[in-house]
Amino acid sequence: MNSSNFSQRLQSTFKTGDWVSARHIRFASLFYLFASGLFVAALFLVPNSFNPGAGKPLLTDFLSFWAAAAEAVAGRPELPFDTAEFQRLQNQLTGTDSFFSFFYPPTFLLGILPFGLADFSVSFLLFNGLGLVCLWAMIRAVTGSGFIALMLCAFPPVMNCVFHGQNAMFLAALLGFALLCLRQGHAVIAGILIGLMTVKPQLGVLIPIALLADRRWITILSAGVTTLALAGLSYLVFGQETWLAFIEQIPMAGQTLQEGWVPWEKMISFYAGLRTMGVAHAPAQILQGLVAIGAGILVFWAWRSSASYADKVMVLVPFSLLATPFALSYDLTLLVVPIAFWLAETEKQGARPYEKSLLVICVLLTAAGSSATKWTGVPVGFLAICAVAYIGVQRVLFQKGRLAAG
Repeated sequence: MNSSNFSQRLQSTFKTGDWVSARHIRFASLFYLFASGLFVAALFLVPNSFNPGAGKPLLTDFLSFWAAAAEAVAGRPELPFDTAEFQRLQNQLTGTDSFFSFFYPPTFLLGILPFGLADFSVSFLLFNGLGLVCLWAMIRAVTGSGFIALMLCAFPPVMNCVFHGQNAMFLAALLGFALLCLRQGHAVIAGILIGLMTVKPQLGVLIPIALLADRRWITILSAGVTTLALAGLSYLVFGQETWLAFIEQIPMAGQTLQEGWVPWEKMISFYAGLRTMGVAHAPAQILQGLVAIGAGILVFWAWRSSASYADKVMVLVPFSLLATPFALSYDLTLLVVPIAFWLAETEKQGARPYEKSLLVICVLLTAAGSSATKWTGVPVGFLAICAVAYIGVQRVLFQKGRLAAG
């Protein structure tokens, strides 16, 4: 076989996506789920760098959630926003100098309050178990298949989220259900779910643009009322001091990003990718701003178009991730939402050229994670988002072109 024929066959294989079969995907997903379960069990049972031993809590992000909730239950909800005091508390709990910040608004503290009633291990397992159930239920509702939902729960960022004890599974479930309700005409419920997402507002900054473009006025109103009601409830429960402490702490989140206190290779934003490659703060911030503006324009364009609803979702979610400078590798869990909508769409209409291969590459990039970014200096998480965003834009363009030709 000459090089020309080999190149043509390679291009054809990449175009169709036949190089990865459904059997391979099923095996890889189930194996990854099983291996991840063993890994989480090993965190508790086997001595490792994340387990201080002697029954102390694991050194993962969930430590900050659990400690903050426990302090709120004890009547000290403002303490997590006092960095020095919160660090001292965590050091006492773990016997180490590890520290996990709590940059979330008091509305999120309200949501995790029940997890402060039990010890760390029980709360960690319940939090992750509930997150996985919510995510599975959302994917099942979108795709109509419980088995596909199970396989998508093996998406590498989801398991990364489980390991960290992070909240991206809940946010992905809220977003997926909100978009599903929006498509089905349940405008008020969609708005309520979007309002609940404001516990981590930077991941949904472009949702209002999509709603405005699609003239979803009832959903916008519902989301606004829910946001205010949630803030008001947290104010009543935790008091004014907690909100003042949170507001006073806000600049520290920006400083954490700028100074790299959370290593940039663990982040997935364009800003973090530039910083990883040695770009200074000011130009990286300007370029991130330009990316955010461009992302907003593309979302508005897509949601004003006559593209299918799934195609609009394929644009909204990845560009929402591209728009924020502060997002980490486990936040890639939100990509489960457009992938689920894509699967439901292609089940009826089939995939377009190169889409299957690009999504497989996306999965591989997310599996490589922050370690690959650290070793290579290439922001692989950012590239994974770009792969999904590219598919979304191409699908919208194809639809517009087909309508113009017709």
